[in-house]
Amino acid sequence: MLSLKTTFRRPIVSLLGILLVVSMTAFLSVGIGQAYAANNTLATIEDKFTTVALMTEKFRNQSNVTLQFGDITKTQVTRQFPEKVIDFLEELPEKYPDLVKEVSSPGLASAYIPSLTVDLFADHSYEESVAKKNPTGAWSRPHGTPYCCAVFEIELTEIGEPFSEENYMEITADQTKAVFETEYRSQLKGKITSVVALHEGFDDPTGRELQVNLHVKNFEAFEALDLKVGEKYIVYSYYYVDRVWKYGNDYVGCLVGDEIVYDENMYYISRDGTKIPANITEKTYIDENGETVTCTPEEYVERYSLPSIAHVPNGAEAFLASEDGAKWREAIENIEINEHAFPVIGVQKLGYITDFAREDARIVEGRDFTAKELADGANVCVISETLAAINGISVGDTIDMNYHLYDWSVEYQWYINEGMGIIEPAPYFYTSTTGMAEPESYKVVGLYRDSNEWTYTSGDIYSFTPNTIFVPKSSVTGSMDYSNQGMFRTYVLKNGCIDAFQKEVAMAGLDGLFTYYDQGYEVISQNLFAYDEVAKQAMAVGISSSLVLATLYFILFPLQQKKNVSIMYSLGAERKRRMAYILGSNVLILLPGTLLGCLLSIASWNYVSNALYAAAEAESVITFEVNAPLMLMIAAIQFVIVFAAATLIALLMAKDRKMHERK
Repeated sequence: MLSLKTTFRRPIVSLLGILLVVSMTAFLSVGIGQAYAANNTLATIEDKFTTVALMTEKFRNQSNVTLQFGDITKTQVTRQFPEKVIDFLEELPEKYPDLVKEVSSPGLASAYIPSLTVDLFADHSYEESVAKKNPTGAWSRPHGTPYCCAVFEIELTEIGEPFSEENYMEITADQTKAVFETEYRSQLKGKITSVVALHEGFDDPTGRELQVNLHVKNFEAFEALDLKVGEKYIVYSYYYVDRVWKYGNDYVGCLVGDEIVYDENMYYISRDGTKIPANITEKTYIDENGETVTCTPEEYVERYSLPSIAHVPNGAEAFLASEDGAKWREAIENIEINEHAFPVIGVQKLGYITDFAREDARIVEGRDFTAKELADGANVCVISETLAAINGISVGDTIDMNYHLYDWSVEYQWYINEGMGIIEPAPYFYTSTTGMAEPESYKVVGLYRDSNEWTYTSGDIYSFTPNTIFVPKSSVTGSMDYSNQGMFRTYVLKNGCIDAFQKEVAMAGLDGLFTYYDQGYEVISQNLFAYDEVAKQAMAVGISSSLVLATLYFILFPLQQKKNVSIMYSLGAERKRRMAYILGSNVLILLPGTLLGCLLSIASWNYVSNALYAAAEAESVITFEVNAPLMLMIAAIQFVIVFAAATLIALLMAKDRKMHERK
């Protein structure tokens, strides 16, 4: 009570004491807080920024080799980097360990996720859903595979004459022979009477004209089909095209028939024109257990061929219910699985993926993978906000993924074999031969947005569709496919090393081999280092000013209370009461002053930040958020130290002087 009366009896002195404590707290909290924020940001900036070097096409050479095989002239076109470039790339990590952090090589996997709906290319306009190959040509992304399978019941209206075509395949590595295949085809037309199976996203084509490009083994196989106009047939296609969507034509088209290379149809032509049958007596494939299996060509074809066309006089429904429809039922089940197949990219770090590194893609909700999750192979994933919106998924939800394998023997996975599924990742085409792993539960930790979504442009081989799911690479239990192009090969540099790396590249005679993205690291780091230096100076000033103000405070409080303590002693007040008076008076000054000082430091945070940026002559590249808990902790520590000092002084001032008086 006495402490309170004394405080209000001397309001000006008390107010001055509170102002001293306010200033002391503000100087100390802001000074230490700004220095801590700058230093902590610098310490974590390496993990927040990624510098990548992406290959350009400058040194990729195109060579045309024209060779004569009897009376056939063929030109083989190759586009590859010279040996000098390849050797330089292989040596990068070991030769320049101070510059090259690592070579990122994510893998492409595929997963069946029955609970998710795909964002189909057919749901978007053709202009949005194409990849421009050149100024005059384009293909869809990539043709919508594997989301363009279909099974129709049709009534044949026209049967084209079968024709053969010598299909050039490749020139052997030693350039002594050219590989050819005799293809047998027929053009059919029919009216779609019912849709048995078709991926979502396409309009119902019932009643429209279907143009069928039929592949057959040979003329005998075509005659065995015994096709008749006016009869009903069921057709299966793994490449269905809605030409209204694509070209504006009022018909739809599909490709049917096995795309297996029949050994009896394949032959070599040597340089002297000699025709040599392939005469392959055995084939190999990788089974669902990863084992290499040897079989006859007939067994191989039986394993990998698809149904194509069958006569259904009683309709498709009755045919599918019969024993003859078993293989067709299996194909329809595969369509249903491919309806929910998603490309999964196993990453070493999400920031190494090109679009994320160059900030065309970014996390908009949730978070990125942690270092521990990437190292441990945690079952966590990042999906697109588009996919999340379609399926009503939020951060924190889980999805069950069944990985399925890639089988090189599945010829109709041409989009992978030709690199299109790598340049623009598409899931593997699932068939019963590839096998399906047990479901694994993945937690969605983040949603990304890609500014290139469905707007793939010429020359950009780094894009991916919104169906792409990213996971830690070490979490993938299915097979993964790799490439040295597109998003599947990124040279990751140590931050701040672009100039030094460019010099090494130029010294190797390869200037222009790479293009670089550092997410603004160089500009940001330079400004942060300048800011950090000024922040450290501000902290030193803050600590020094706080010490000066603390000294002034102790001169006014509690040293000026000595007179009152002496009066209390002379009046016979007990030591406890004298101590309580001194400490109470200090608390009444320290407590409000400390709280107000803390609030002032928080309120002035942005002003001080801008002032420090100006003093450092740096750009305001990063806005430091107010670390209120830290400010409160600094203020609390200061309060404890000052109060402890006041307590020590109180102990000395309130000391009993009887022994001294006796002397």
